[in-house]
Amino acid sequence: MTEPEFRLEAFLPYRLSVLANRLSRRFAREYQAEFGISIHEWRAVAILGAHRRNGAGLSVWEIADRAAMDRVAVSRAVALLSAKKLVAKSAHGDDGRLVDISLTAAGIDLFDRISARGRALEAGLLRHLDDPASAEAAISGLEQAVERFLAPGGHED
Repeated sequence: MTEPEFRLEAFLPYRLSVLANRLSRRFAREYQAEFGISIHEWRAVAILGAHRRNGAGLSVWEIADRAAMDRVAVSRAVALLSAKKLVAKSAHGDDGRLVDISLTAAGIDLFDRISARGRALEAGLLRHLDDPASAEAAISGLEQAVERFLAPGGHED
């Protein structure tokens, strides 16, 4: 029995990646032009901004994990954000080898301004969907399926 032909344009992981990259680049053009930060910097700011309600900062490792980004890319982004006075570093409570990163007042202002634009971009996108609730349910279902698939014993190698 022959395997079906592999069609990249029909491969779900590829399609999701392309879609996410296209949306991310579209949004990035706005905040890069106005605020002068990169995609990696914005992702770190976004994670820190969303996390700031919980009190303490996050380590570079935690930011990288939450963003599914390379730790080196996050470390570079944090260094640039620190030079721009958008984040502050402090000693990590439990592990002396780690540094906690948190937003400064300027970083919080940046987060608020860019996230408002992100919500507007999202609303514009959702207006083009026939059934936004179904799209949300499908995305949530995919997220859950990926977690189950990636869990130990969740797939065959």
